[in-house]
Amino acid sequence: MWKIINNMFIKIVQLSGIFLALLFLFYVALSWILFFQDTRALLAISNFYPHLRTVLFATQTTLMHYKLNTVPTLLFAIFAIASFFFYFNSLQQNITLRKTVIFSLIFGFIIFFSYPTLSTDIFSYIFSDRIATVYHQNVWQVVPLTHNFDPFAIMADWKNTTRVYGEVNQLIYTLPSMLGGNNVVLLVVLYKFVSSIFTIGIFWILYLLLKSTGENKNKIAKDMRIIL
Repeated sequence: MWKIINNMFIKIVQLSGIFLALLFLFYVALSWILFFQDTRALLAISNFYPHLRTVLFATQTTLMHYKLNTVPTLLFAIFAIASFFFYFNSLQQNITLRKTVIFSLIFGFIIFFSYPTLSTDIFSYIFSDRIATVYHQNVWQVVPLTHNFDPFAIMADWKNTTRVYGEVNQLIYTLPSMLGGNNVVLLVVLYKFVSSIFTIGIFWILYLLLKSTGENKNKIAKDMRIIL
């Protein structure tokens, strides 16, 4: 019996990449469930899409009945622990560079569709950028709170602080801010897209740097998994 269990365990470990992808999918689903914990976000979304107000708050009430504030947190802890387990086991395996690149792109693609429930700073960035693109004011002199009537204000934090990033960051996100306008879904997608482009760029730079050391491809693949 123990031998069967051990063999099953070895096979599961050998499929670390696939199980990590599944855990990422579970996380995406969980992130949208956790979205209903955030009444502030529900109010903001219902302001953008009034026809969804009744459905959103009815769903929140139903999920609260099924322990929305406890069960998802426990599940997230389990997913996080399992993800670290498979990640560290993948470092012990001889995974090819090709598979490393493919799975890294798959992970990024999956997470792209998650709701930013654990990192809501994206809404603060959107609101801050609107100081320049919508109100045509200096983001390093005008605090977002000045425009607290803005539809994105309710979703943002640190509204008493002027822009904390420099000109390059502002330049990069100006176009997405302008293109997104008042469409919250489009803005989130555009901001995530910009972040994804830079993630892929960092991935490529890491590959070139590691390749320049003269290491073999398997060693490069392992180093990339550790760094990423």
